[in-house]
Amino acid sequence: MTGLRKVLKTLLLIVLLVLGMRAAYLKYELRSAVVAYERAGVPENETLVAAYHHGNTWQFSTYIDGNGILRVYTVEWKPLPAFILGRLGRKVERAEALVNYSPLAMNVSLLRNYRPHRTAFLFKTLGWVYGDKVNGSYLPALSDVIKPGEVYYSIEGTGSRDRIWIKTKTICDPPSIFAHDYVCRGFIGYEGLLTIPGYSLESGQMVWVVKKLQGDRLNITVFYPGISLSTAIKAKRCMNETMTFTGKSVQLLREAIPKVVLPDITYIQVWVSDDSGNASVEGIFLLPNYRYGTFEESLGSDGS
Repeated sequence: MTGLRKVLKTLLLIVLLVLGMRAAYLKYELRSAVVAYERAGVPENETLVAAYHHGNTWQFSTYIDGNGILRVYTVEWKPLPAFILGRLGRKVERAEALVNYSPLAMNVSLLRNYRPHRTAFLFKTLGWVYGDKVNGSYLPALSDVIKPGEVYYSIEGTGSRDRIWIKTKTICDPPSIFAHDYVCRGFIGYEGLLTIPGYSLESGQMVWVVKKLQGDRLNITVFYPGISLSTAIKAKRCMNETMTFTGKSVQLLREAIPKVVLPDITYIQVWVSDDSGNASVEGIFLLPNYRYGTFEESLGSDGS
């Protein structure tokens, strides 16, 4: 029996060693952007428009020009799935694109230029951005996308700290072992809008969406680093009120959220209302561990 126990222990150690080596190799594979893209399983008819890497996670956003579909492929290394199942985590999100994203299309060969870093971001007008420079400083500020005196219908901004977003998501309370149902509070995210990592609320640097009425058409413009994408749709009958931008909201953005919360925000969505009568900034943000918050700042015509 003693000999059999030794054999069983040896076999167990060998199995654990093989599983550990396989898990380690999967993690090593993610040091290559090209291999990570292959692991994502992106079809050949989709074009790459953004790539993001942080820690053990890769995200690739693609666009299908023929049917106007945005997708985000997430490939992730986690210890248990890698060790027990011998595979990477993979998730695919899909949304109907707000605008035509084909001007952002990149050649997949650019993935070969990736240099291993904990954080990296690839975008057509930026090339590869690494480390602390993935901070939103490349995004346009509110004052860059609209000037005082311009007439508009709506202004909305989005920002993400460490993910690519393309969908509206439900905000739910943390799951509990004592409750069978989730309690959901609302929604966050802009469906079909490619929100790239990095933003700065204090400087107003985000992905901005500005809508303007022109006759019976609603012109939608999305502002990214060094490039803007536009489309026009038929305006609804209720879309007849416009505002004239004053610039007061630029200062409000700096005061909208307490400084203590800013470093923890993972995603933020902002609505700006700025007219001759008053200006206001309101929005919603996500924090780690299913937490979220809302905010609102306003300024009247008398400056109060």
